[in-house]
Amino acid sequence: MEELSDIKTRVLHSVEEATNKREEIEDDVVKWLASVDVITEEADRVLKDKDKAKKRCFMGLFPNLMTRYRVSTEIESIEEEAVKISLRGKFDRVSYLPARRGIGDRSVKDYEAFESRRHVLDEILEALKDNDVNLVGVYGMAGVGKTTIVKKVAEQVKANKIFDVVVLAVVSKTPDLRQIQGEIADGLGFELKAETNSGRAERLHERLKSEKKVLVILDDIWERFELDDVGIPSYSDNRGCKILMTSRDRNALYREMDTKKLFNLQVLLENEAWNLFKNMAGDAIKNPDLQLVAVEVAKRCAGLPILLVTVASALKDGDLSEWKDALERLKRFDKEDIDSRVYSALELSYTSLKGEEIKSVFLLCGQLTPHGIPILDLLKYTVGLGLFKRISTLEEARHRLNKLVNDLIASCLLEGGADGIVKMHDVLHAFAASVASRDHHVFTSSSGTVLREWPAKDMLEQCSAISLPDCKISGLPEVLNCPKTGVVYTV
Repeated sequence: MEELSDIKTRVLHSVEEATNKREEIEDDVVKWLASVDVITEEADRVLKDKDKAKKRCFMGLFPNLMTRYRVSTEIESIEEEAVKISLRGKFDRVSYLPARRGIGDRSVKDYEAFESRRHVLDEILEALKDNDVNLVGVYGMAGVGKTTIVKKVAEQVKANKIFDVVVLAVVSKTPDLRQIQGEIADGLGFELKAETNSGRAERLHERLKSEKKVLVILDDIWERFELDDVGIPSYSDNRGCKILMTSRDRNALYREMDTKKLFNLQVLLENEAWNLFKNMAGDAIKNPDLQLVAVEVAKRCAGLPILLVTVASALKDGDLSEWKDALERLKRFDKEDIDSRVYSALELSYTSLKGEEIKSVFLLCGQLTPHGIPILDLLKYTVGLGLFKRISTLEEARHRLNKLVNDLIASCLLEGGADGIVKMHDVLHAFAASVASRDHHVFTSSSGTVLREWPAKDMLEQCSAISLPDCKISGLPEVLNCPKTGVVYTV
């Protein structure tokens, strides 16, 4: 029994080490440890009986032969069993890597089943069931909830047994091939040991091909991404492997990745946004005076779940002054005042626009009324400001502008509209105005505001442009000297 105890101790050391590595313990090891516990308890009981057997009967004259015989027989039996158990305690390894979990085995935390999202979710699921579809894409502006909805898709397809396993990897603007391969391998419960990226791709390709029904989710794609380099098999190579992608740019999915089945995830409807905001903001929002301000704060979040949740959580149970201050800061959209994740996401979307012309059109939209921007007005301003290079006719300028506007819509930085009108979300509009001020020293004021005070002289001298859309000006300064804009005005 002492020898068996020593073997058990060594096995337990290996089990503890494996548990720390989050590995699963083999069933035969678990059963062996249980059998050791059973025989140990039995031995302890018999050894106690042994002491009783030493006692003599008939006034201490004779040994208790029956008890001694029974105990000695039991000891012999236990000894034989202990030897057998000891021989079975020699394991090459006591654990294994956990079975593949992917991401569909866990429910999506804090997922809200909004009506406007439900039909998109259902359509994605139907597309993934279609045997003729192998690439499915979801696009939408930064912070709109693309990652959340594809994780919900993962949960649904696993629950409905549409796919056996679902894995997710984040691609990002600067893809790390090794990291992406590692994330997919982890989701498969598969250890990649090859040194080179091509070797890892080959191993991963073989592993994915062995799956009958697998969904690979590639999150946050910015441009063409070679699936072969990762090790993701083509549809002709493995019809059981399908790919679901997300991007903030429709063109990245449609043109670059040749994805024909696309779904646009838009911002939340106003009532949905308010319900989400209200649920996160706490009981203080029930105050009628505070609720009036809270409604305006929620509107400033432009239906973006990430902004609604972070702003409401930050203001939870705050007093009226805090809410009013937050409203003013959201109106200004200062970098230091807005949620850093939202600002970073928008900044990345803007800096990734290809070329100065499209950036200029985006910033120009930030100087106009956001809820209705006539493309004809954009044409006048872009031509008048000379934003397009090597354009000699108005017709060429119109074609160039239409192309750039379509690209901005595809990048989810503008919204298409009817009758030659485009729109811009409030958050994007405020962001564009802040970038124009920061990078180009544009003096601007929000539409419909009253300009009571002009900026200081040194600031005006740095201005490259002045934009006052639909503003009420209380009075002009006696001298307005803006040398970088070409304007010198004196009353």
